Amino acid sequence: MRRAFARLLPFAVTRGTRVTDGARAIGFFLLFLFLAGLFLARGSEAVVVQGAAMLLAALLATGVMVRTEGLALAAVGLPLTGALSDLFRGLALGTLVAMLAVLLAAGAGGLRWERAPGGLIEYGATGLWTLAILLVPATAEEVVFRGYPMRTLARSWGPAMALMVTSAGFAALHGWNPEVGLLALGNIGLAGLFLGVLLLKTGSLWWASGAHAGWNVTSAYVADLPLSGLRIVDSPMLEVADGGRTWITGGSFGLEGGVAATVALCVGTAAVGLGRGPTPSRAAMARGSLAPLAKRSVPVVVGGNSWALEEE
Repeated sequence: MRRAFARLLPFAVTRGTRVTDGARAIGFFLLFLFLAGLFLARGSEAVVVQGAAMLLAALLATGVMVRTEGLALAAVGLPLTGALSDLFRGLALGTLVAMLAVLLAAGAGGLRWERAPGGLIEYGATGLWTLAILLVPATAEEVVFRGYPMRTLARSWGPAMALMVTSAGFAALHGWNPEVGLLALGNIGLAGLFLGVLLLKTGSLWWASGAHAGWNVTSAYVADLPLSGLRIVDSPMLEVADGGRTWITGGSFGLEGGVAATVALCVGTAAVGLGRGPTPSRAAMARGSLAPLAKRSVPVVVGGNSWALEEE
């Protein structure tokens, strides 16, 4: 049975608080869904509008829930200090993992491109526009799944349970996307695991949001592929000439629908979880990291404290 040092926590981790924290996570989701429904009532299909509405709803729901515990937004991984640095480092990490998937799709899956109309200025402007519109919904999804619910579940149920629940919820969110299949849902759940491990490793939602956006921008803009079944952007200068073997490349769903993404996400998750870096920023915490879950002691970065979860 897992226990935590009560002096490091807002309240002791007991069976009662497990129920309480589970109820808090459910309450957060219900409040978020209510607020998102209000903000999306007009039914705009623009990605940036929907993303902004979701982000606003997620931040408001988070603000209400942390207020009930006397905490600040920094406690759920949103410190203002170091935000841009963490965001851009996460962006670089997500881009690297996605590029690994693209290279695997090209090398093993036969994905090919050809020259398309357009110039460098148009290509650069399209890239900035794509980043701008995809960063907002990516951040919204990170606040919803890796924000308050992750922190609340991790402190009482442990990091493994928090990762499983939030990753499953993340996959379920995409269950109604066009062209979705079982492999795609599994890969999205794996992406949730990758982002969750990154959050627990760094203590920063900015890292996770940047990595999420980096994957999305690389898939939709750099590789000119559908993103989770949606056609977000048509990149200048580049066009897919041959989709290759769809079970590897993902076909009409995009990278997340193929085995290339499975391999890349497994590599990314292992590198983050087992590697020395990335490390928490000073704003997140002075020390601590996510150790392999098989170990008996798992220091978890949550809300600025190192919570040592141990097996009795």
